[in-house]
Amino acid sequence: MLKRASLNIFCICMILPLFLGAEIALAKNYCFVKAETYYEQVFCEVSSKGNGRHLPDFYDFRKNDPLIQALLLKKPAAQSGIALAMPRNKTKTAQKTIVKNTAVINSVQTNVKGSAQKSGGIEKLTWQRDCQFDKNAIVCTKRRYVLVGNKNNDTLKEGALSKSNQMGLAPYRQRLDNKADVNDYLVVSYQRYIEKMLAIGLGGVTMSSGKFAFLFHDLTNRGVSFNERFETMYRYLIKDKKTVRVNERASIDRSLSIESCLYLSDSIITCAATQKNFLFVKV
Repeated sequence: MLKRASLNIFCICMILPLFLGAEIALAKNYCFVKAETYYEQVFCEVSSKGNGRHLPDFYDFRKNDPLIQALLLKKPAAQSGIALAMPRNKTKTAQKTIVKNTAVINSVQTNVKGSAQKSGGIEKLTWQRDCQFDKNAIVCTKRRYVLVGNKNNDTLKEGALSKSNQMGLAPYRQRLDNKADVNDYLVVSYQRYIEKMLAIGLGGVTMSSGKFAFLFHDLTNRGVSFNERFETMYRYLIKDKKTVRVNERASIDRSLSIESCLYLSDSIITCAATQKNFLFVKV
């Protein structure tokens, strides 16, 4: 009787991670796909280096304000060789807010340099009028985009998980108070980020453009290099991807509106729901 109960518990523990968080096979891995702030990224890095034994669970850690998070990370970050940026203003620690997906969407839709550029027969400014959902696909006048999820390693291109494969985001060198420059940078960088996540088979766990923009501001406001942080993230994701299988199932399990979608390129449309980002790739 005891053996049967133990077996049932074991089975439940093995099944639950398939449905929790970012649909990853093992909950303790792929920490970086859950990280949405600077301190959450550092949490993942110190945990990956084996120095997070005395830290709380990731989701319990997330509940703390930035100052408490920084204090919790101070010692393990030092042990990991990470120069931790402390909150700049302890009396006004910013509460985490969700940046609306339009932060980058509006920039993409209007960033056409004064002309109605076309790609594959679709105008970037008016593409939503030509496209609609059809189950797990987006069908446009002359194109069809299908939902993609995670992919296991036997389907990836040769070298996708090699050390030479890098995220390769360009550093931001313009003024942070120039919204136009920031938006232009985020548009290009977000497209690169999505393409590189697809390259390693993690299309099912990408962050929305709004969360991407939030992380950019969270990092740069703390004086932390955005592109270097993403390079670190990518390196650890590749490390996990080499050893941990992913759940390849992909489906739209909630209602989406075409207005929540971003025409990222001729090949990719990304749609943001409350807790998940969906990618559609041209057939």
